[in-house]
Amino acid sequence: MAINHGGAAWPQQNLILNSNPAAFNVGIPNVSRIKLKSCGCIHDRLILTDDNSDEQTRAWFEQRVTVGGPWTLKFRYHLLKAGQGGFFVVVQNNRYTQHMPFRGQSPAAKGFTDDSGRAPQNSLGLGIDNNRKSVLQVAYSRGKTYGLTRTNIGSTGAVDFSAVGGPIRVTVRYDGAKTIRFEAKRGASVFKTTYTLPHQLSHLLASMDGYIGFTASSGNSSEVQQIGDVRFYAQRLEPIAATGYTADLLVENTASLVGGSALKHTYFSDTFDGGSVFYQAGLAGAPAGSGLPVDGRIASFGTVFQLQPFTADNSVFLKAGGPKSGHLSLRTPARFTSMAILASSAYGNGIGKVTLHLRDQAGKALTVTTDYAAPDWYNNASRGTTPDGNGYGAAIRGVGKLKVSDSRFSVNAPSSGNPAWYVTYLNMANLAGRVNGASKLTRGLNLNGDTLESLTFSGPANKGGNTAIFAISGVKVGAPQPKIQQFGGRPESAAH
Repeated sequence: MAINHGGAAWPQQNLILNSNPAAFNVGIPNVSRIKLKSCGCIHDRLILTDDNSDEQTRAWFEQRVTVGGPWTLKFRYHLLKAGQGGFFVVVQNNRYTQHMPFRGQSPAAKGFTDDSGRAPQNSLGLGIDNNRKSVLQVAYSRGKTYGLTRTNIGSTGAVDFSAVGGPIRVTVRYDGAKTIRFEAKRGASVFKTTYTLPHQLSHLLASMDGYIGFTASSGNSSEVQQIGDVRFYAQRLEPIAATGYTADLLVENTASLVGGSALKHTYFSDTFDGGSVFYQAGLAGAPAGSGLPVDGRIASFGTVFQLQPFTADNSVFLKAGGPKSGHLSLRTPARFTSMAILASSAYGNGIGKVTLHLRDQAGKALTVTTDYAAPDWYNNASRGTTPDGNGYGAAIRGVGKLKVSDSRFSVNAPSSGNPAWYVTYLNMANLAGRVNGASKLTRGLNLNGDTLESLTFSGPANKGGNTAIFAISGVKVGAPQPKIQQFGGRPESAAH
């Protein structure tokens, strides 16, 4: 059941309470206060812990959101009955299973854990330890090991989260690189601090997208903690207009097909795998629900791609027999905080190279080479990380293919996820790459101030394999952060 925002024009979002995939309606009160070891809801307030000793709770927004680029999270924290627990805001690659320690356990020793008592993988937590009287902490985990790094940032001073009083308004901002800004206000009292992560968030999560949630415990006493007015803002990557597409691999839905006869070359210029092409939804004879979106727009993980016209060259096509590289020139050069590349390969997985051609503020040309993922279009994992640390995932699956020799369709069951195209994210605020052709890998680049003019792609080094780049998208420097998720509260202006 989706959250109802009281008639406000916000997208509906499901919130997951503990491990149960059941959501609730904001604005419709529960019959009674929940005193179970689970989250509850009263009107538009999330009850993280509700007068129940040793309680451990967590709640997650159901949708993954883009968190690798800049974002802002705002919420209201209200402690109605004091104790020795605390809460965390958690951003991670999975959901449901994380909770805080309880009974005053030393957070430095244990930290938030999963239901088996292990530290979570690929997570970032920022929260308050009230066992230590309102101490702000950060915790993060990277990779498959269960080690957790946890740091006490320090007391929140006059804004005391461990003291019963009026609500505290919290703002957490991430700059898309390594900087987290935390601000808390209660009345006239304000606390602000900045923390520098060891890696960019997409590297910690091994993904550009993840889940936003809250986790808490009631410590060794009964404690009432509530969260409300939650608002998450993130920048959406929008299509980048460019020239330089070299092949038509996408057949328009107005094509004339004759079953058993070869597809006319007027509808395509090359085949993706030596015998098949992709097609626009609505093509006569195609299985219902198959094909690429009619408008050519593909939305995935907060990114929107715009395909080139189905009747024109619509991919940068790199082939084992050549060409082995391709070049896209931006119609309007611009500065970007992050970028995304939509690509896929036939006959083998691979990591390709992309060289960004930029111009710095002094007008000097600059090139930076990094990598992108172009996995095989069949039977691959949903997400991963390239050697240079760029996150990637499946952007669209099960689109179907058309065999050109006899004009017959091949569509796998949706559950198979085949064939698939993949998106790779480049974080311009902290890109890893080789500068101006230097052999030494350079990390920690900050390219936000440089204008991107074009990109040169080379394909994965797979014998006999083909790679296609279908589209690019990005977030321009200074672009606004639209609201992505909200729980509780009233509509507000776009400014935040």
